Amino acid sequence: GDDAAVIASQAGQWTVLTTDLLTEGVHFDIRTATMADIGFRAATANLSDIAAMGATPQYLLVSLAIPRTGTSRAVHQLYRGMMAACRPHRVQLIGGDTSASSSGWFLSLTLVGMVPPRKALFRNGARIGNLLYVTGTIGDSLAGLKLLNEPPHRAALSTRHRQFLIGRHLRPTARIAEGRWLSAHRFATSAIDISDGLSGDLRHI
Repeated sequence: GDDAAVIASQAGQWTVLTTDLLTEGVHFDIRTATMADIGFRAATANLSDIAAMGATPQYLLVSLAIPRTGTSRAVHQLYRGMMAACRPHRVQLIGGDTSASSSGWFLSLTLVGMVPPRKALFRNGARIGNLLYVTGTIGDSLAGLKLLNEPPHRAALSTRHRQFLIGRHLRPTARIAEGRWLSAHRFATSAIDISDGLSGDLRHI
């Protein structure tokens, strides 16, 4: 309820911060996703950044611009989706800002996490000869997005498989446990979130 959040720092911990800005029509489409799904994906994008650092997410700030067509129900669904992604990791929503929008929904999330000193996983630790590993299945989310944007009868998939892939797009998984495990045991020399695509994000390693 204050103008700013004050966090008592934990001795011996590094603070990890990440932020994402999502724009209607660019990052999400309200015609193919519910507001709860949009909120879930937005939160997971930030959670995945924290996971890639081997850190533990703790605090969330949300800034939201609402168009004239927006309703209180839509706003509640958006936050419900965000907290559905955050609650399993005990992330607390501590503040943010709201504004009117003249051209659609805008959503900005900032996530704060903690990691023990010198345990963070950076992008620059990889060396020639290191092996490359990924978690999850690459391509599920893109396949789900394509299914959302084409008529159901065109997809040569069973309903169950179609729903699975769409679910992987709308409700992705943040690999928090895996990131913390890799960080704690020093099994990885480097790490990165590949939500933008493996081939593109590999250039950053």
